[in-house]
Amino acid sequence: MDLIVSRQEAGVLHIVLNRPAKRNAITIAMYEAITALLRQAETDGMIGCVLISGSGGAFTGGNDLLDFLQAPPAADGGGAMAFLDAISTFPKPLGAAIEGVAVGIGVTLLFHCDFAVASANASFSAPFISLGLVPEAASTYLAPRQIGQKSANRLFLLGEVLGAAEALEIGLISHLVEGDPLPRATEAARQIASRSPQATIETKRLLRGATADQVARQIAAEADVFADLARSDYCRALFKRFLEG
Repeated sequence: MDLIVSRQEAGVLHIVLNRPAKRNAITIAMYEAITALLRQAETDGMIGCVLISGSGGAFTGGNDLLDFLQAPPAADGGGAMAFLDAISTFPKPLGAAIEGVAVGIGVTLLFHCDFAVASANASFSAPFISLGLVPEAASTYLAPRQIGQKSANRLFLLGEVLGAAEALEIGLISHLVEGDPLPRATEAARQIASRSPQATIETKRLLRGATADQVARQIAAEADVFADLARSDYCRALFKRFLEG
């Protein structure tokens, strides 16, 4: 079974996390596959928008912890780091359709999405500290600016789980639907893809403003700490305890 499935239609590249038995937990190989698709989409004139979703009723349970135990992340390596670079610099609109759980990277990647449609059953959690880690994807910079300092603290310091209605209220997601979020997200993606490609790209660039350089610096700073912590005995013990229990 392909763990990353993609299809292209009406100017939209749809990337599906397809590991439902593991709540779409993302492995290094999956990160590499998504990164390759995003890099190709950057220069493909037939793609105007990218939409990410999960299969089996979940968005993603976050990073695959067993994968991390076997191959701890490197701050200057590929895999997850290449993925973070790809989503943070992606010049075209990026969207997400969220159903069920969104954990860890399933939350932090949303700070790089231009729109995010969630179902009413979606939940959002970022338990980095509980695993002895720090957040990634420049979320420690972007979250206070996008959802406010107190909401960022609730996600990252307190480790609270947010429901879909609250995620909409604080601006973590842009749309909330009662059922399957994919039709509404696909509609938005197609609408974007039908418009002037250059005007869309330039508008996204202008909306990012002067934050691009700071985002890159924050990703690197987080990655240095994340990599050190992920290799610590304390963190590895927490990983094993989580996997066993």
